[in-house]
Amino acid sequence: MSNPNPSNAFCSAPAFPVVSGRLRLAATALPTHPTPGHEHALTTADRLADLLSAETAWFHWRVPDPGSLPATLRPWLGAGMFLPAWDTSRREDEAHFAATEPDRHRRLLELLAPLRADGEAQNVGFDVGMAWSMARWAKAWRADVALSFYPHTGSLAAAVAGALLEIPHAVWLGTLTPETKLPWHFPAVLSLASVVSVADQASLAVLATRFGTALAAKAVARTEPGAMALLARRLQDAVVARPANAPQRGPEPAFATRIEAAQPAEGARLFAIACAERTGSNLLVDLLARQPRVACVGELFNSRFLDGGKLPWLDTAVPHADELRHLRTENPSALLARLRLEAQQRGFDQVGLKVMYGHLVTNNALVDALLAAPDLRIVHLRREDRLGRLLSYLRAKETDVWFRRKGSGEAAAARVLLTAEQVAQDFALQEAFERRCAATFAGHASIDITYEELVQDQQQVLERLAHLLGMRARDVAPLLRKEAPKDPAAGVVGWHDLRTAFTGTRWACQFPGEPASEGPRPDDRAAESP
Repeated sequence: MSNPNPSNAFCSAPAFPVVSGRLRLAATALPTHPTPGHEHALTTADRLADLLSAETAWFHWRVPDPGSLPATLRPWLGAGMFLPAWDTSRREDEAHFAATEPDRHRRLLELLAPLRADGEAQNVGFDVGMAWSMARWAKAWRADVALSFYPHTGSLAAAVAGALLEIPHAVWLGTLTPETKLPWHFPAVLSLASVVSVADQASLAVLATRFGTALAAKAVARTEPGAMALLARRLQDAVVARPANAPQRGPEPAFATRIEAAQPAEGARLFAIACAERTGSNLLVDLLARQPRVACVGELFNSRFLDGGKLPWLDTAVPHADELRHLRTENPSALLARLRLEAQQRGFDQVGLKVMYGHLVTNNALVDALLAAPDLRIVHLRREDRLGRLLSYLRAKETDVWFRRKGSGEAAAARVLLTAEQVAQDFALQEAFERRCAATFAGHASIDITYEELVQDQQQVLERLAHLLGMRARDVAPLLRKEAPKDPAAGVVGWHDLRTAFTGTRWACQFPGEPASEGPRPDDRAAESP
């Protein structure tokens, strides 16, 4: 099996690729608890990709526990496209296709409706929601072919992606018997599939008996000579036959939902700080807000502010705050236009807001508004120390203390109990958000800043920001205090087991050196006991 990310051997997050001229195979596999069968799936996808001269990306929404993976699967941990499994993001992904592909979206709902009525209630909503999400990310990745393995639930997602994007979908089945229990969405997957690979002739006969000869005609038995080559040829023919009016693919058509006319370039110039929590964003906002003629309003679209009706920066001085709260929900473009005008009236040349990664996947209207903003500049703030970010986030969430001013006391940092699966899930999520943010705003002037750069060389960061924003940088002493980096081994309960679980994975670099103590500490045992 080839290395899934040969150019991203360890810590770097693979970006959405540029057009390369090669076919792109979007595959689903690697569920939470892999089995030897999933290693076979990886090998199969490699063989099919070779026959198609295609590059492969794996789409998944649960990262396996690294400790459960055999050595041969460890290089695949975190590879491919990770989809956030949030209700809000799934709803926005469906809303995207309802707006951009209304006819295809409607036909899929009609196909799934009778099956959903008989489906397993606890899984139906999630399965369908993740299908919209995979389709949107496959659209951004410019997938040409979808591949899935039954009974993995990704088969519905791959089938929906194929139908929405009008790309061929191959589904790989195991052995079928008359007694084989099939998930609720199996008939939909079969009807949407371009080609079906079955284990043998007996399975093919079961398929014909249960679903009819028309569906069975799509199937290829793997016991036939040259079965894999035949599968590849059928997929290639389907790619060539893709209609000219099929949906456009790429980051811009995937992450923009309603293409808005460019806003008039009136008022102060707008910039956005795009980031995750605990990346130094409060420090950066503080530094920018004290630059000459620069205003920085913070998280204008924070969900807690939305629920509570709070308008940072605006609600203290604007007489029409109720109207602006309505615009924030119903017309973000109009709110941003008002923000620029208000900033100009207060004597500012630049005005910025902080946009968290979560806002970009749960608010289509906000993304559309930002993309339509004239001369929008993007400051993409990341933290390379992913484990440090996660520890900081968990502590802040526990204490509800998100920043400290200089001179304030420093609370003792409690040690955190982490599971390997929890850490892997967070790492994958942050990488997915980073690549989506970069792809969404690829057409805008931007700079990439890391937390580490901000802490180590504030003046250099300010000079880079001045170049991007067209401002005159002024060296200022930060009002907020960043805590000194701590030894992660001293802050994590069960560090040795956690570090061992990531050995041989692309995230091993997040666990450098030797743990402070190879054996469990007394407080480790206390924390782990019920």
